[in-house]
Amino acid sequence: MQANTDKIFVYGTLRKSLKNPNFSFISKHGKFLGEGYVYAKLYDIGEYPGAIPAKKVKLKGEIYEFNPKKSSEILRNLDQYEGIELNNPQNEYKREETKVRLTNGKQTQAWIYWYQLPISERKRIKTDDYVLFVEKKNKS
Repeated sequence: MQANTDKIFVYGTLRKSLKNPNFSFISKHGKFLGEGYVYAKLYDIGEYPGAIPAKKVKLKGEIYEFNPKKSSEILRNLDQYEGIELNNPQNEYKREETKVRLTNGKQTQAWIYWYQLPISERKRIKTDDYVLFVEKKNKS
C-alpha cells in the first residue's frame, strides 16, 4: 500500500482516552491534529469495533500526522497491529484513504482501517463515539 497521506484517523481502541498500550506508539510517532469525523457505521466486533463506510452517519475519532520520512514504516506497524497481511483478501480490516472533517471545519485526507468481514451477525453501535460506548459498557 503506497502511503499518499501521512495522517491517520483512529476511531476505536487506539483512541487516546481508552489507554490502550498500543496508543503509545501513535503518540510517540504522531502529532495530534484534533478530533473529527468520517461518515461510517460502527459495529461491536467483541473487544474492539469495526467501521464500514456509510452516508449521513458520522463517526467520531482522532487525527494524527506522522513524519513523512517515517510514515511507511509507521503504517506497516499499524497494519500489523490491525492484523493486515499483504495480498490477503480475508483480512479483517483494510486500510484506505478517506476524507476526514475536523471539528474546526477543515477537511483532510487520512488513512482509516475499515472493517471488511460480514456484519450480519454483529451488533450495531448506535452512538457515534466508541469511547462513549466503552464507558457506558463498563458502567453496566
